[in-house]
Amino acid sequence: MKKLFALVLALTMVLALVGCGNASSNTPASSSAGTAESGGSAPASESEAGGRAFGCVVFASTAQSSQREAEAFTEYVEAQGDEAIVLYAEGDLQKMLDCVDDLVSRGVDGIIMQMVTSEPPISMFEELQAAGIPLALMDGAATNVTEEDGYVISETISYNYGAGVQAAEDLYERSGGETVNVLVMERPDSESGQDRCDGFMDTIAKYDNLILLEHNSTVTDNAEQELELASSWVQKYDDIGAIFSFHDVGAMACVQALKAEGRLDGVYVYGVDGNTDALESIQNGELTGSVLQQQREMATEAIKDVYTVVNGGTIDHEYHRELDTVLITESNIGEYIDY
Repeated sequence: MKKLFALVLALTMVLALVGCGNASSNTPASSSAGTAESGGSAPASESEAGGRAFGCVVFASTAQSSQREAEAFTEYVEAQGDEAIVLYAEGDLQKMLDCVDDLVSRGVDGIIMQMVTSEPPISMFEELQAAGIPLALMDGAATNVTEEDGYVISETISYNYGAGVQAAEDLYERSGGETVNVLVMERPDSESGQDRCDGFMDTIAKYDNLILLEHNSTVTDNAEQELELASSWVQKYDDIGAIFSFHDVGAMACVQALKAEGRLDGVYVYGVDGNTDALESIQNGELTGSVLQQQREMATEAIKDVYTVVNGGTIDHEYHRELDTVLITESNIGEYIDY
């Protein structure tokens, strides 16, 4: 009887161990803060393949800019034979902090991040510094830390002010010196978004024939609210010559509002981001232009910096870098439609 009991006990222990092994190897990595796009569930920095693990936190799963950054990050990391973990903050600060906690608990070797705010809690940076995890920022800078603080190894962003300048200069060329009444959809609570609008408004102010009728924003960064604002402009102003939006979602809302009233013809509409629907709209002769942010390049440059530090090297460029933007119109759409 004792031998039978011992045999049952031993068999139970073996089954328990098998069960733990299956849970570790087959359960996909996940987080309440976002979704792990790639990589396994290894909690430590050593993945099953014996390489390292790197994390990427991006703004939102629905944002095409975030998707491009996640793809570029994943491609680069996996090309090194390492594990790439992508988490989405979904535009929420607390979720962004949860994503960071998740990656720290997994023991990743480094992180790149597209933040949801330019002033996250200092405690987030302190957590990563204490864990010895280098952080590189992309597509947005942190205004409450400096290079000397040592919390961030580099910032790679777009030249957002220049994006607005490019659109405004194109508008002036198209105007041929004729008077054009202009509206601007801005985003005061977004540093990058407002920089784009400032660049646009500062530039049109240099030309007497470009008249700023109104610059306004929605309560939140919301497509429905942006459509409501655009529709109110169409009802309010009889002579609209051009509209600039801080991003493509707002620009497409303006196109929609103008089309609904049969007033799109002859109105120049510009956005920023180079989203797929915006590029298709340019092809269709609706949207005038979209200023492309080089999201893939920002992500690639950020993760390169992380690898440099992790591998014991020294970053050989300035802490803060701004990549040039590209104005896409009907003249060059063929070069960027598949970006």
